[in-house]
Amino acid sequence: MTVNITSIPRGDENGLDKINANFEKVKSIDNEVANLNKKDASNFKIGDYLSGRSIDLNNLTQGVHIIDLQGVATGSSWPKSQQKSNANEWGTLLQVGDSNICTQTLILVGVGMYYRIKTSNSWSAWYKVQVAQD
Repeated sequence: MTVNITSIPRGDENGLDKINANFEKVKSIDNEVANLNKKDASNFKIGDYLSGRSIDLNNLTQGVHIIDLQGVATGSSWPKSQQKSNANEWGTLLQVGDSNICTQTLILVGVGMYYRIKTSNSWSAWYKVQVAQD
């Protein structure tokens, strides 16, 4: 459907001038949101591809990391249930926060979801999230 904007009256409360002013407000809001997204995106990055046997999760940067787990050594930074695992598992690790305070959420396909928290430069133990189908 095409609207001929010259047929919209000018000057009244729902006229062309009011419509143009509203579009300018929307454009301004959209530009502000775009700027916030750019700023946030500069702080939150797509992380690394983590693959192998002895990947240290204690020293990652903030972001979303792809995981390709092929057995992990005992005493590592991985959940205990995944240490010395011979299964080839893959998933995602999300790290949010800085070097002093942050969280990690680890999702391994077919295994489950884990999380841990770092405060005062010390990592907590890993906790497995128990879920029920909704």
